[in-house]
Amino acid sequence: MAGAVIELRADTQPIQDLLLNLSQIRLGDLVTNNPDHHERFRLLSPPEKLEEWTKERHADSVTLLHGDGSLILSLLLGKERSNGEGQYIRHAGSDKVYLIPERLSVDSAVDDWLKKDLLALESAKIAGIKLQNGEERSFAVNRNSAEAEWKSTVENLNTPDAERIKKILDRLALLSFAKLYKKDQEPQQLEGSAIEEETLLVSLFDGRIYTLNLQNNIAANGNYILSMRMGILQDESGSANAEDSNLRGEMDLFNQKVNGRFFEISSWEGNELLLRDQ
Repeated sequence: MAGAVIELRADTQPIQDLLLNLSQIRLGDLVTNNPDHHERFRLLSPPEKLEEWTKERHADSVTLLHGDGSLILSLLLGKERSNGEGQYIRHAGSDKVYLIPERLSVDSAVDDWLKKDLLALESAKIAGIKLQNGEERSFAVNRNSAEAEWKSTVENLNTPDAERIKKILDRLALLSFAKLYKKDQEPQQLEGSAIEEETLLVSLFDGRIYTLNLQNNIAANGNYILSMRMGILQDESGSANAEDSNLRGEMDLFNQKVNGRFFEISSWEGNELLLRDQ
């Protein structure tokens, strides 16, 4: 997609690290082959329902599959050794519990396996920026070309200078997220919140317009909760030509991936987008 990137792809680096660690596992002593002892080593097989899983009893599961879905490896990871180095593991389907010399660390949070790149808009393609909020910092600027100067579209005293506009452009060129919330589930910290939402509208020369809605997180880290969508400016979408059809296709694809999703972005990234003094 020209101008924007949001595919929620897996980050290859943690996957490579995990595969390397798995290839270097050296099985130590056989601790037990009695299934009655699995709970003692936190090696009970994970239940089918996630809500029934308990950290004190159930193992973490790591399964590797071939492209056709056939099994390569399935390991259950138990608790760490209490009086020294090592961790207890067993193969899924086997009762034998082994002690490996070093802990095999596997992140279970979805965020740890995703590429964090959220948006990448080329500065030269951005034609207009508009900030809407209930404060006196609202503004709207646009330009006729990438080489032209930014001009205010309304008479106000809040028009940012070129340096501050560049700060927004730089952030839009590389915006990342720290946490992805479940689809169609509003983050708990926003439920019933009286925090006012601020909206940043970013229009491109080719007719795209991106809407970024930000709310300041009430958590101590001051991060922002972000939701987004893409649209097409009315004067660009009125014609039924091939280029317009491509824009509509990209819009549909983008919105399918972001609609109903909330992203947590760092406080400094949110502050740069909203031109808040840090």
